[in-house]
Amino acid sequence: MPRGVTGRATERVTGKTVGRSTVSRMRVEKNREQLELLRGRQLNDADCICMLVDGVWLTKEICVVVAVTIDTEGNKRVLDLEGESRKAPPR
Repeated sequence: MPRGVTGRATERVTGKTVGRSTVSRMRVEKNREQLELLRGRQLNDADCICMLVDGVWLTKEICVVVAVTIDTEGNKRVLDLEGESRKAPPR
């Protein structure tokens, strides 16, 4: 997975059969590692002039709130994100 290999191709790379649930667990663990890196990095190296916070609906039930800063050079940086499962508001 870290090499971008799909679940089906894992057997060809490793020589071992990997089930869907194992691949899913591997993805969850890798995502947790990436989120820890995101949340643990230093943020004092840029002059931020703006912060945006917005909810992004991934499905009708899952909303992810994302906080992004914009620095003086116009670069955007994701500060953090948090998902929540609930019903989307009617449109």
